[in-house]
Amino acid sequence: MRIFELTFRRDFSILTASSAREGLELLSQHPVAVVLSDQEMPEIEGVEFLRRFRELNPRALRILVIAHGDAKILGEAINAGNIDRCVAKPWEPDDLRLTVQRAIEVYALAAGLAHEINNPLVCMNTLLSLAPEKREVDDASFWGDYRELACGELDRIRGLVETMSRLGRGGQASLSPAERSTPVRSRARSFACSVGRPSG
Repeated sequence: MRIFELTFRRDFSILTASSAREGLELLSQHPVAVVLSDQEMPEIEGVEFLRRFRELNPRALRILVIAHGDAKILGEAINAGNIDRCVAKPWEPDDLRLTVQRAIEVYALAAGLAHEINNPLVCMNTLLSLAPEKREVDDASFWGDYRELACGELDRIRGLVETMSRLGRGGQASLSPAERSTPVRSRARSFACSVGRPSG
């Protein structure tokens, strides 16, 4: 854990804990984007720690550091949805740095997409709420504009869903202009918590 902090303290804003109990308490007080945990921990295994953390913050990405002999544990954890990434020991600084950076980008993208999807949903809800009040309006141009607006909002949602689908398939997905205008690190400044003892 100390090695991780010394290696990456200039790259990321890092919170550290020496035990699962301390880590969960820390994470309950500080919102983060990414959590890194060693599978080998004194109180509970890393997989169980990340499962409990998932209950606290299901949106944050969870990275497990494992030994080469933990393949079965890894498979079970991934299938259960308790971890998003894994890093094998001994980890290479450049590889781990890239893994964490990409996890932060995914977190920021997901947050941006959630916001972008909510906007057209609010508009659609407003349109549907107003429709009963306007049903007596006998104006083709009014209903034409109404339909055009509704279809436009549906197209926005459809496009955002496709973006998420590409991301899920490992493809490229871009942030909205508003999201791109702010550096990823500043959007998720307090993001990483290293728990256990990931050793290089």
